[in-house]
Amino acid sequence: MLDVGAGAGAASLPLLDRAGTLIAVDQDEQLLSELTKQAGGARRNVTTIIGSWPAVAARVPAADVVVCHHVLYNVPDLKPFVDALDVHARSRVVIEITARHPVARLNPLWERFHGLERPTRPTWEDALRTIRSFRDRVHAEREQIEADATAESWNELVGFTCRRLCLPPAREAEVAAALIEQGTLPTDPSSWSGPNRDVVTFWWDLD
Repeated sequence: MLDVGAGAGAASLPLLDRAGTLIAVDQDEQLLSELTKQAGGARRNVTTIIGSWPAVAARVPAADVVVCHHVLYNVPDLKPFVDALDVHARSRVVIEITARHPVARLNPLWERFHGLERPTRPTWEDALRTIRSFRDRVHAEREQIEADATAESWNELVGFTCRRLCLPPAREAEVAAALIEQGTLPTDPSSWSGPNRDVVTFWWDLD
């Protein structure tokens, strides 16, 4: 299996027993080190390659299955990115993204603090439409999964949101008030993102 944008291996490590061999590509050397650590006794079957995709694609061997987990929203040009996934897959390509851009929920706060109306796109429909413009037989499956916690504590959530909004720490009290107005509970920071999130999986088989 080849995991493009592997991070610390959230998408691929659970499949390592079935895959046998994992090739992990990511720009972040620290995250790849964590992936190798998490692989434990199976790390002899893990190869890591540092670099951005598709710039490093020529150095990456092919695999039966290529996976790409929550990366597409950071890709400025989908065609060369996806084409390189295709070239490296012998059997199947699997891509997962959230139904809408991960930071779209900050849009009301951008308008409140900066007077900026942020775009609501791209969405998964935009990504699917683009991929289908140059790739046939792309399947799309949408489902709800348990949301990842944005922060472990209220203070961490407020500080994180401040940084995402490009605001100084001195305005944390204002941000905290805004989060509460948006329905976030200080006693439960996970209420900011809600219990579930919609994700979409694109996949296609190679001929």
